[in-house]
Amino acid sequence: MEGDIDSSHTVYLHRRNVHGKLSPNTDELNFLREASGAPVFEIERTRFGFKGAAVYRHEESGKTLTRVTNFVLPLTVCIPSRVVNGKLDSINVNFQGPRDDDTNWRYQIHFRMTGPVEEGNFRVEPEVGADHRKIGNLHNQYLQDRKRQKENSYTGIAGFLTQDSCVTETMGVVCDRASEHLGVSDTFVITVRRYLLGVLDAFLKGAEPPGLAREPGENDFSDIVCEASVSAGDEDRAVKS
Repeated sequence: MEGDIDSSHTVYLHRRNVHGKLSPNTDELNFLREASGAPVFEIERTRFGFKGAAVYRHEESGKTLTRVTNFVLPLTVCIPSRVVNGKLDSINVNFQGPRDDDTNWRYQIHFRMTGPVEEGNFRVEPEVGADHRKIGNLHNQYLQDRKRQKENSYTGIAGFLTQDSCVTETMGVVCDRASEHLGVSDTFVITVRRYLLGVLDAFLKGAEPPGLAREPGENDFSDIVCEASVSAGDEDRAVKS
């Protein structure tokens, strides 16, 4: 879940720009993200969780890329995904559901705003087999291809889901977070961690956990807003609400 809310890792883990060269399929948004380095985060507390804007500023062009991601209690993240003609057309909704003490199920929901979801539009299907498990996994080194890594991929691993799984799963079943050294680019992760620790403490003292919808009218999340947009400067960098 933390990987879903962390926009800063995309500039290297999912990088399609190696040795200073852009791959042919790199659009303007990916170019600005990959060429601008770590983003600056602006985070807003909402009734459903948090809304975080990752702001990338490209010094050479003077352009600013803003990506707004949402953390929705208890375990859902809404991520801006597909951009068509400069406008956000698709959002990924990822839900990480606990399976047992050590593993979880990951549910990914994709939808478009301008038309039907056509076969092949999204790249997760080839990464998951008929048994609902990843084809590239820890046991086959995530099908890492060194030739691909030299030519057009930072990791040499195909697919965002498999790349994310590699860095998550290779930390071990349970990772000791106390030994981490988080920094400015981890702002969204730090914010959500602190909040959840506070929620857990309050729950242990008898408080009801936030994010529960007990009536149909409470199950309305139309105020969730994702965004991925480019501006000529800083005028659009505030979190949209």
